[in-house]
Amino acid sequence: MFVKAPEPKKLKSWEGFEAEVASLAEKPEHLQPLFRGQKPELSKEKLECHWPLDTSLEKYGAVNYSVKEYYEHLLVTAEAVETVTGKRWELPKSFEPDDGYTHSPQGYRFMTFLRQNGFPSPLLDWTRSPYVAAFFAFQRADPKEGDFVAIFEYLEDKGSKDINLNGANIRRCGPWIGTDKKHFLQQSDYTVCRKKENGTLIYARHDEVFKKSDEEQDSDEEQDILITYLIPVSERKRVLQKLRLMNITSYSLFESIETLLERIASELKLV
Repeated sequence: MFVKAPEPKKLKSWEGFEAEVASLAEKPEHLQPLFRGQKPELSKEKLECHWPLDTSLEKYGAVNYSVKEYYEHLLVTAEAVETVTGKRWELPKSFEPDDGYTHSPQGYRFMTFLRQNGFPSPLLDWTRSPYVAAFFAFQRADPKEGDFVAIFEYLEDKGSKDINLNGANIRRCGPWIGTDKKHFLQQSDYTVCRKKENGTLIYARHDEVFKKSDEEQDSDEEQDILITYLIPVSERKRVLQKLRLMNITSYSLFESIETLLERIASELKLV
């Protein structure tokens, strides 16, 4: 039951999005989705706006990266991080792959720390809050780059999940881990996409799961359900003002001096 992502829902206003997510509080825990906000990106090939679900590792050009090789990079990186921070991560020295795709990748806790601090990662970051996702969508949005921002809503499954042994599989990794403080401020969660290629376990693009052909999708749509909401960029100022009243700002989500000054400059209308 691997489904094809439907066409984006093009909304006329911010209120349209709020109406779409209004019933979230009434859903049971296992049906609570994840959200991800993105500003538009200009496709060099088609010269049109799109919203690719790329990990930061893929944005660096590292596509279909070996899971084992990435873990070996974690071991090297951990030594440097531990030396600077004094915090130990207790990473096993040997790599043990999850061929069943049923668990988070080995070293997941350390991977989230690295992802939160800018290290190229195969983890795709999400938030459990549609409002936090909206902040990330609108914060850096520029009307010159496109007419809409995108907010993705993802539900891994409705109770059970089938594994595709011949293709890519997405796994939600879970929020309750000891890692960087920003992880909890942003209500973060992560997904990872893996598959076997020529006998080697690799990190694959999430779109390999979401963009299935009509023949491959199942009408039940019981898993890997993705909804894309497009909201006009022209709503940016109004949305950020409302989020500020909810204490969703760059400072509340990052708690750095830079983001505090960014918030003050915004309130003083310097930016």
